[in-house]
Amino acid sequence: MDTVLYVVFTLNGQFYGIEAAQTLEVLGFRPITPLPDQGSGVKGVISLRGAILPVFDLRTQFGLPAGEYSQFHVIIVVEVAGKRVGLIADEITDVVRILPEEMQEVESLPPGLPPNLIAGLGCKDDKLIVLLGIDGILDTGKS
Repeated sequence: MDTVLYVVFTLNGQFYGIEAAQTLEVLGFRPITPLPDQGSGVKGVISLRGAILPVFDLRTQFGLPAGEYSQFHVIIVVEVAGKRVGLIADEITDVVRILPEEMQEVESLPPGLPPNLIAGLGCKDDKLIVLLGIDGILDTGKS
């Protein structure tokens, strides 16, 4: 396993990481248009340079308390299964290289964490980072 570069962000004080290779850009928070009958994790859509992007609220999918959004939140635009989607985060904290010896597989997940979104755990500078395998996000959003 090679060293992987991760974009690290927070949700409710917990650190999460997504592969930098899947991250296209980070946007300042903007109004999200809600749509009826969306999956549990879909907050709504935004318009980005003429394209409509679904925006996912990972708090909902992880069973975290919902919160109010402010101009300090960000939307991380990622590519999932050839499609662009946005992920709401509290803030971007770092971009880190995680070595194979700093990664651990997750044998059992706490309730509320969808197994198809969790790729493992990483430890960097005494921070535990939940590494997301975001390829499963489209499946989770349909539930």
